[in-house]
Amino acid sequence: MATSQLIDAPHLKLLVEAGAVQYLTARGIPGGFVIVVRVGLNEKTVRGQKVKAPRVFTTLDGISNYCRAAGVRRFDVDLAGYSKESLL
Repeated sequence: MATSQLIDAPHLKLLVEAGAVQYLTARGIPGGFVIVVRVGLNEKTVRGQKVKAPRVFTTLDGISNYCRAAGVRRFDVDLAGYSKESLL
């Protein structure tokens, strides 16, 4: 069974460099996307820099830039929960 945790950019980069990331998904949510990383049996959600909450990206371009900076060269997109309108 998978568990979900938050992860910051420096730790994501370390996991990518170590080859520990099995896959990365841009998961659609109301108002944008979150990045979900699979490491072993765990799913980790990328968090914001200054808050301990999932970082919400409004565009896939933003996710692409973030992933490149972390050394990620490929990610999947899950649009199932996406809507342009935010819950807030």
